Amino acid sequence: MDYQFEQKGRRPIVIIATFLSLAMVGGGAYYEAPWYFLAAPGIAGLMALLMLIQNSHSGLKLDGQSLTLFKDNWQEVIPIATIKGLRVTHSSEGQPSVWLDRTNAPPYWIPGYCFGSAEQLKQAFAAHGIKAH
Repeated sequence: MDYQFEQKGRRPIVIIATFLSLAMVGGGAYYEAPWYFLAAPGIAGLMALLMLIQNSHSGLKLDGQSLTLFKDNWQEVIPIATIKGLRVTHSSEGQPSVWLDRTNAPPYWIPGYCFGSAEQLKQAFAAHGIKAH
């Protein structure tokens, strides 16, 4: 069973942050606020605008040969034969943390932006004979 997760598009929080920053800088300029009050929201707005323009693309693909993780221009391929197990740790802060136990290599952390559901990921690994613990 192959598994693929892709995440692309503009996140609503980035759009909200861009408009909020624009409103703060616009309001501050209207009331003639000093530049040092406008600098922080202005820089934050530029960073949010850059995130909107970049339109991030990330995810992972698991097939019979390898696990491929990617984000924008970065990609890492891990052969299935080197993966011993999958560890999923849950915290109260949201998305679980997923680690790969590998043979002759240190554990590898799968970034949260690369996978959607930890349960679906565990099922996909189990279909390839890799147990989660």
